[in-house]
Amino acid sequence: MVLKYYEGANFGDAVNPLIFEKLLPGFFDNDERTLFFGIGSILGFIRGEKNTEKIIVFSSGYAYDHVPVVDGSWDIRCVRGPLTASAMKVDHSLAVIDGAVLIRSVPEFNVPVDKKFRFSYIPHHKSEEMFDRWEEVLEDTGINYISPRQHPALVIEQIRQSETVLAEAMHGAIFADSLRVPWIPVRMFEHINEFKWRDWLLSVGMEYEPARIFRIYNMAWINWIMNDKFRFREGSVVNRISSAAYRGWQRAVLEDRFKREIERIALRTEPQLSNEGVLSSKEARLLEILDGLKRDYGV
Repeated sequence: MVLKYYEGANFGDAVNPLIFEKLLPGFFDNDERTLFFGIGSILGFIRGEKNTEKIIVFSSGYAYDHVPVVDGSWDIRCVRGPLTASAMKVDHSLAVIDGAVLIRSVPEFNVPVDKKFRFSYIPHHKSEEMFDRWEEVLEDTGINYISPRQHPALVIEQIRQSETVLAEAMHGAIFADSLRVPWIPVRMFEHINEFKWRDWLLSVGMEYEPARIFRIYNMAWINWIMNDKFRFREGSVVNRISSAAYRGWQRAVLEDRFKREIERIALRTEPQLSNEGVLSSKEARLLEILDGLKRDYGV
């Protein structure tokens, strides 16, 4: 059996081995005849191999344009939320919760830690690529910056050390919520997939109402914007001059506006947590499903 997930530079996907190799020891042996689809929006995005005979779906989500063709080779044990269940045309009883909640069942993350940060901010991994001064700008506000491209254990540890997490990354909010760290949803860029957020939040009886944050960019994106908005061809002299001028204005003026906005959100927005009873019941349901998988596919 092979554990399948999106292997990009994003802690929300990279957490799969950390959780499932702990909770399903001895399950994964690189035999591609059986695939285990775990945490992440991979339904319709990742497909089986040529020799795949069985696909097990455990808490995976759907979020993109291509609904997979489900046939007898699929064993769907649970999915992330009701929107995924509707898209996949499976019974809504299979809509449990995102499997990242099982971080609560990994022993090393249940050890108490001291709080080091009043606030931490974690962007979507694509947002991190769109600006290049996150740490410098946030340092002036006293808000800790958590890079979503770090090893998931480091991300989770910083979340646990925070009193409140501002999360543009959905799994930043999921881990905070699972570990009982109050969180505030924020949105800076348009690539944030609301379907995924709503899918997860509906599973715990909540709604997606993010605070909007003023956008700031790195030079590559400023070059692109000058081309897109004003038709100043990238690489041209006029693009370079106008981009440099905008970058200077951004550092002198707009970064201060960003700081004021994120400070206002941190200090004036009521943080959220899902209901502990609901969350515990969802966690228990996932553990029951894992027990069933151990019985049916145990090695």
